Amino acid sequence: IHGQLPSKAREYFEKTTIEARRVHDQYCLIEANIGLGYCAVATGDTNEAMKYLETLKGTLSIGRHPDLQAGIKLGLAAVSHQQGKIEVAEKLYQEVIEFLNQNKMQSMHLIRAWIGLGAIYWHSDRIGKAKEAWQKSFRAAEQISKFKRTLSEIIINSCRAHSHVPPL
Repeated sequence: IHGQLPSKAREYFEKTTIEARRVHDQYCLIEANIGLGYCAVATGDTNEAMKYLETLKGTLSIGRHPDLQAGIKLGLAAVSHQQGKIEVAEKLYQEVIEFLNQNKMQSMHLIRAWIGLGAIYWHSDRIGKAKEAWQKSFRAAEQISKFKRTLSEIIINSCRAHSHVPPL
C-alpha cells in the first residue's frame, strides 16, 4: 500500500468487498476490510483504520484463519503506533510475533511485526533491541524470498531516516 497510491488500493479493496459479499466469501471480505484498514493507516486516518479493524476483531473464532487474525492484530498495532500509543503497539506487535510463531507461520505479517517492533525500539532509543528485531525480520523475510528481504531493508531504512537517532 505504501508503494502505491492508497486511494487506488482503497478503490480495489472496496470493489473486493462488494464482490465478496455478492459471492458470500467471508474470508475475502475480511481480508479486504483489513486492506481498507491498512489504507487508512497509510493515509494517517487512524480513526478510519480503527473502524475497520475493531469491527473485524470478533469475526473469527479462535484458531480459524490465523493469517487473518494476525493481519487484524498487526493493523491494530500499526494504528496504536501511529497514534503514539507506544506501549500498546509494542504489546500488540509482540502478540502477533508470538501468535505466528506458535502457528509456525512465516508471512509478511511476521516480517512487518518484527519491523514494527524494531521501529518502536529505535524511536525510543533502544537501538540494540531495534537491531535485533530487524535482524529477525530479515531472517523471516529470507525464508520467503530474496525480494522480501530487500523490501524489509527499504522499510527499515525509511524508519531510520525519520528519526533523531543517528544511522547505523
